[in-house]
Amino acid sequence: MAEQSHIELVRGAFEAFGKGDLDTVKESFSPDVTWFSAGRSWLVGTYQGIDAVIGLLATIFAYSEGTYNTEVTDILAGDDVVVVLQKVTASRSDGRSMSVDAVLVADIADGRISNVRAWPDDIYAEDEFYGAEPPEGWTAPARG
Repeated sequence: MAEQSHIELVRGAFEAFGKGDLDTVKESFSPDVTWFSAGRSWLVGTYQGIDAVIGLLATIFAYSEGTYNTEVTDILAGDDVVVVLQKVTASRSDGRSMSVDAVLVADIADGRISNVRAWPDDIYAEDEFYGAEPPEGWTAPARG
């Protein structure tokens, strides 16, 4: 029944992120986790290591002014992988907003998330929300 425990691990990480509880999220990841996000904005690419991944997630949460929300619509699991189908929404006080469906694939090793790949269905909408370059006063998180 590894699949069920994997689903609970990933669902718990999503719920904690939705509350801004990055300490709990951090416990879900292996120390050498890798995170890849598709697109062309200043936040996409590959992040290596727990500090880089948590830095990315903290930046996403802060940049969206706490409005970043993921609604999990389905979760599928295998022996060592979890696939999450989700609706992602976010908005900012400057008028930027996004609403995309996304797929997140999480590999599980030793009871923790070891690798994540994420793709929105509308890369252009996500790129428009974040922009190509960090806005004034923002810097891209370290990639590890």
